[in-house]
Amino acid sequence: MKNDSIDQLLKKTAQGQPFSNPEEGHKMRFMQKLESFNAKKKRQARIHFISIAASVLAAISIGVLFLNPAGSDYDLADVSPEMEQTQHFFSSTIEKELREIKNQTTPDTKVIVEDALEQLEILENNYEELKKDLLKSGNDRRVIYAMISNFQSRIEVLENVLSQIEKINNQKSNSYEII
Repeated sequence: MKNDSIDQLLKKTAQGQPFSNPEEGHKMRFMQKLESFNAKKKRQARIHFISIAASVLAAISIGVLFLNPAGSDYDLADVSPEMEQTQHFFSSTIEKELREIKNQTTPDTKVIVEDALEQLEILENNYEELKKDLLKSGNDRRVIYAMISNFQSRIEVLENVLSQIEKINNQKSNSYEII
């Protein structure tokens, strides 16, 4: 039967001659091939699973990089709960002072306010560098103190501007009273 071609087998079947019995060990060879096939499928399934897991991990990593480029969002609040409260206090105080300055800005005080905003931008850029330093240094106390000092400097700038705005407004109202 090994040497019979398919055409000859089909002719034998067509003439009503039954197929011969399989050779000895056929079942064992068939089972080995079946096991080999199943093992190959299992390996392919594992490789497929691993490739899916790697794709998911890569997607998550890319997402983290885009949402958090180079860890730049590591901030004072990430150091400890106390530092988070400190940062919140300073941030809210700065926001409050900025709102007050914007509400009191007049054409007479515009130059002072613009100058203060430039100083605040410089301090903010310095703070961004400190955030990077904090991440690199592993929460070095000197960097933490520099960050707190930066917040204090921003508040001092805003308080000085408010004080100057108040002086200008008082001088203006006093000059109107004299007239």
